[in-house]
Amino acid sequence: MQSNRLQLNINKSELLWCATARRQHQLPRCPFRIGPDTIIPSTAVRDLGIYIDSDLSMQTHVQRSVAGCFAVLRQLRSIRQLVPSTVYQSLVVALVLSYYRRSGRFHWLRAPERIKFKLAVIVYRALHGVAPQYLSDQLQQGSG
Repeated sequence: MQSNRLQLNINKSELLWCATARRQHQLPRCPFRIGPDTIIPSTAVRDLGIYIDSDLSMQTHVQRSVAGCFAVLRQLRSIRQLVPSTVYQSLVVALVLSYYRRSGRFHWLRAPERIKFKLAVIVYRALHGVAPQYLSDQLQQGSG
């Protein structure tokens, strides 16, 4: 690395050994030396906003996403009585959509669940007048 004028930033470096859930016990737990620095293996690392587990299960990512959502929901609950119902609903929808869009947070859903989620969002938008008019019209024609 030094021959290419690269340096390891030990404060930002993480080491992740990957294996199946059955083989996790075989992964080395001892520190890994790179030049004068030592890195201790982690069970999960963060890269581009996504948490990756050593068994690639995405469990840490899901847990942290859920914890983040609940933290924001607790904050929203504290202002529920202070804002009109429509404003509160818009804030909750914005929370869901921001987690959906940001870093592919819901891409851990399997295809059928992702389809149901997207369909639910489209229907919600159509019912609340924030979808394109042709979708709202189709939804009202289908229900009548």
